[in-house]
Amino acid sequence: MQLVLDTNILVASLLRKGPTRAVLFSRAFELFSPDHIVAEVMRNKEEFKKKSSTNEGEFLGSLELTLENITVVPNRRICGPAMKQN
Repeated sequence: MQLVLDTNILVASLLRKGPTRAVLFSRAFELFSPDHIVAEVMRNKEEFKKKSSTNEGEFLGSLELTLENITVVPNRRICGPAMKQN
């Protein structure tokens, strides 16, 4: 199954363990996200580091690990016909 993630879902998985994180690491899903997602997270990373009680290295490591499972695509592809239903 294909899923398109927004920034809120990515941040939720970074802040706490739970079902959101489990979905992001499940091989049952093909995950996509718009290209602005990383910029949004980085713009607010100080707040997210505080909420997750992580330091810079831990936060960035978690972000990198999570992004390995997500295909980041240009916004126009997510909103356009390139994303087909299976």
